[in-house]
Amino acid sequence: MATKNSATLKNRVYNAAQGNVSRETGVANFNADAADTVIRVLELPEGVTIDGLKAYHGAMGAGTGLEFGIEFPGGEGTDDQDFFGTVADSSTAGKLAYDAAPYELPARAYLTVTVTDATGTGDVTVVPEYRYTGLL
Repeated sequence: MATKNSATLKNRVYNAAQGNVSRETGVANFNADAADTVIRVLELPEGVTIDGLKAYHGAMGAGTGLEFGIEFPGGEGTDDQDFFGTVADSSTAGKLAYDAAPYELPARAYLTVTVTDATGTGDVTVVPEYRYTGLL
């Protein structure tokens, strides 16, 4: 399993006044990447509550799937490769919407996209909706 960082990983994420709903856009670019390649799309700081996530993808190639997850680089939380959901078949363009219960990050975290089942090529845009609620 390879892990790559996207060009948007270090985008500045708004975290000023508590309670303001914010969004950020991250893009994972898969370029004939093998199955189970993980791309870290955005970094969110501790004290953020994720209220939702939308993802949009082009046709990634025959037999491919996608997983949208979370990774805690410092080990303070539990990594979950499909926390936000799974697209079983990404061979055609599509989208995913995560709208489960709000989740407060216990520590700094990366939002990740993983191509599964086959070699994938294409862009995946991830748009989390979050609030800065302060440190735990």
